[in-house]
Amino acid sequence: MKRFALILTVLALLLLCACSQSGSSNAETYENPVCGYKFNIERDWEYIDLMQGIPAYGQDVYIAYQSPADKNGVSAAVVTVETIEGDIADYVIKSLDEASKELKITDRKTSDISLGGAPARRVEYNIEVAGVKKSACLVCCAHDGYTYVVRFYANDGTYSTYLPVYEAALSSFEFTPRTAPETASAPEYSGGTLESADGDYSFVYPSGWAAIRNDGMPVVAPKDAGVSVSVTAFSLPDEKLSYGAYDYWKEYAEELRSVLDGFTVTKEYEKENEPKLGGVVAARKEYSATLDGAVYKYIQVICIRNGYVYSVLFTSDAAEYDTYAPAFDGIVSSFRFN
Repeated sequence: MKRFALILTVLALLLLCACSQSGSSNAETYENPVCGYKFNIERDWEYIDLMQGIPAYGQDVYIAYQSPADKNGVSAAVVTVETIEGDIADYVIKSLDEASKELKITDRKTSDISLGGAPARRVEYNIEVAGVKKSACLVCCAHDGYTYVVRFYANDGTYSTYLPVYEAALSSFEFTPRTAPETASAPEYSGGTLESADGDYSFVYPSGWAAIRNDGMPVVAPKDAGVSVSVTAFSLPDEKLSYGAYDYWKEYAEELRSVLDGFTVTKEYEKENEPKLGGVVAARKEYSATLDGAVYKYIQVICIRNGYVYSVLFTSDAAEYDTYAPAFDGIVSSFRFN
């Protein structure tokens, strides 16, 4: 799953980065006591949570900051820090090698540096997915039984504008003592209605399911099952404001095909039979992929409303798909915009 998780990181960042202008302010310090590090970041960069609902990721082990948003609420650059258990820094670099053809990674420059006093490898490169060009930098090191990956992505043409913020984060990076994470209260698998943290939408999930996350990306799941439903929402860049759900799916499918082994669309619907999402015309697609030899099945319903993409994603291992897919249909039919 490690290689898959690294590629998912790339994909999540590609969905968020768009055009913006640089701002300047005093730096503030972000400290992560669970993973044992701190660094400085510009005060007007916004903390975001990209990886909720993805196994092995959360607010502690994967954090991200995005550059100031433009008038459409989108951003041009992202700085992330990922913490992986084990001294596998070499594996991360090798994974980048393996993914270079699939993700169209070009113009690589590699150098040896230090991160927080520990030996590290720095890789700068360009990337293109579905015609979208970006520049990136990755710094990776192993320290005290863990691997730390500090990444920077910027839209084509804005790399040099935002690079100083990333360089400042790297130069200020320090390792700190690790502390045990706080124990979260056990979720209640009694069903209910979940409203997004910003009050934008809500949906009903059935008895036997619980709300696992609701700070940025709501996630609900049944108890002791390899199944989840997550909702994401993000704004379209200026050049795609005319897109409909089918335009977005066409590009997104190409991205999925480039990063998921065995990606296969298993069912598509005629437009007149597509479900609506909260009363808005939507596209529903069903597909499968193979992750570390295991087959997973997905149902995704996508709509575009007021310049934002809304995606409701059902993820299931193949064995439990038929059991839990009807619950997803109920969640979609109950979805409401507020």
